[in-house]
Amino acid sequence: MVIQDVTCLKEKAIEYFANGYACSEALIRAAYECGIIDKESDIELLNKIASPFAGGIKSSGCVCGALVGAQMTVGCLIGRKDISYPNTMLQKASRSLVEQFRQKGHITCCKPALDDLNERSEEKFQACSKIIEDVVDILYESILKDIKYTTLI
Repeated sequence: MVIQDVTCLKEKAIEYFANGYACSEALIRAAYECGIIDKESDIELLNKIASPFAGGIKSSGCVCGALVGAQMTVGCLIGRKDISYPNTMLQKASRSLVEQFRQKGHITCCKPALDDLNERSEEKFQACSKIIEDVVDILYESILKDIKYTTLI
């Protein structure tokens, strides 16, 4: 099945984020829950891998965790399993995600984008939620709508 709408991914990612998951963790969990990432995958392991990007590489703010979560999702879908295969398609998709993220007015380093906001504020939650939504839109438009997968939920 080709993904028909992006609602599940957006809603789940925002729900996980609202419930305390970091943006990177929220995105990878939402992709798993919405059937984008194979249900055979170990979601707890994926969550552990996403965890260091909470607050941008463990709170240094040096990378947007939502963007990392999207990149991880792409890796789960089209990442290479064997280094003898070229990863041209993955590199192109990864580059496209970053370019489109910037075109939407975001910067890849989250700290300067959120520096003036209190860590636990509603304003920060709203700003990060908007970034998550934009990342999901980019992920859908540039990659997911053209990839076939089975939704298992």
